[in-house]
Amino acid sequence: MTVKKKLPGAARIGIGGPVGSGKTALVERLIPALKARNIEVAVVANDLVTREDAERIRRSGLIDPKRVLAVETGACPHTAIREDPTMNIQAVEQLIETFPELEVVLV
Repeated sequence: MTVKKKLPGAARIGIGGPVGSGKTALVERLIPALKARNIEVAVVANDLVTREDAERIRRSGLIDPKRVLAVETGACPHTAIREDPTMNIQAVEQLIETFPELEVVLV
């Protein structure tokens, strides 16, 4: 029997790249791979002024839709990662509070 050792909090994995580079498609491939290893996962999707990527992931059936949050940056999504990550930090904290068993949050 393998016993998982819980680390404090969840690992945060940031996925970046230009518009149309396949970030959401990568997340859609990672979710089943992580779940196959019994890793508890959630997603924070960043978009300029829409929730399109988050909705795509929610509708995919790959993950409980409640485990997907959308962050509308109002500017280049990289701004919410480099200059002021507050919105992403708050979204991750909200997911961890709601799902304390989380081991990985994809941002």
